[in-house]
Amino acid sequence: NSSVDMGTSLGGTRVFETEHSDQALRLAQILAHDMTLKYLVLQTMMARLYWQGKAKEHEVFATMLGGSKSVLGVHREAEFAQLSLENRERVFRQHADHIVRANGPITAVDSGTRGSDMDTIARHLMEKGKSVSRYVACQSVDLGGSGDPGPTTAAGVFAGARALLAGQNIDPENAHYAVPGLGDVGFPLVKQILEQSGPNARVYITDIIEGRAEEVYAQLGRDKRVTVVGADTIWQIPTDAFLPCVKAPEIFTRERLDSFSPRLKVISPATNDPWPTDDHGEPQRDVVQAYFDRGITVAPAYVVNQGGILHVSTGHWRNWNPDAPR
Repeated sequence: NSSVDMGTSLGGTRVFETEHSDQALRLAQILAHDMTLKYLVLQTMMARLYWQGKAKEHEVFATMLGGSKSVLGVHREAEFAQLSLENRERVFRQHADHIVRANGPITAVDSGTRGSDMDTIARHLMEKGKSVSRYVACQSVDLGGSGDPGPTTAAGVFAGARALLAGQNIDPENAHYAVPGLGDVGFPLVKQILEQSGPNARVYITDIIEGRAEEVYAQLGRDKRVTVVGADTIWQIPTDAFLPCVKAPEIFTRERLDSFSPRLKVISPATNDPWPTDDHGEPQRDVVQAYFDRGITVAPAYVVNQGGILHVSTGHWRNWNPDAPR
């Protein structure tokens, strides 16, 4: 776990493939920093809406949180995703105990984790006589949770992409999109793109989990606008917008820039940590400048990801305060 001290902090639990625990710790620190930036932006937005009469006081209070993040380091992510229900529940019961010992952060879903994992944590806390809402969010509604934030996160990512495409005189309804990563954010994101796009739009999808992209393609009714591509080749596909929902951190490197198609103009990331960072956890300025010089506009992740944390924080605050207005 890692958190930035702003009182109560909230952030998801991410599954991260690594052989070294120090890499997982470093990632947790970077993500906690990014989560705090996201909450600062959200709090600013909510305060403005309040003064405009468009948000209520209790809705502003709901977002007054700091950022945190938990990272579960695993040797093979694909193997972790295929754990039996019994073994997966054992992992998240242990994680629940760890969260209680840390006595600070509230956890939620993130890349590689599911609402059912938060349900496991919630049930374990109940068995231990602990306050569920004090330590976990995003569990099922019948367990006092706010449910899945994936679709609202996806909505923000897509809205950011559409705005940036329009700003470059590219028709968002008929643009070509690449979406690597088809989990709780990537799958609803692809659905939203198809629902809001025209017949000439194209969506290229992939996932590192074998067979996942083909499964999603089938669930989408084998829409002719969708093409399944390899996880290693999607970076080179000539698209207008790249919307990564992958779990790997620091993906926008100089080397990656060289592999992108010249057609690419917009990146709207669902990942919190797309840039390689310096020793202070800040994006490396020379790399960011290189993307800018190439003519690629990259939306700040802590802006376009606002939908998810708005969903989580407002839902969680209502659970913590049962007398709060609905």
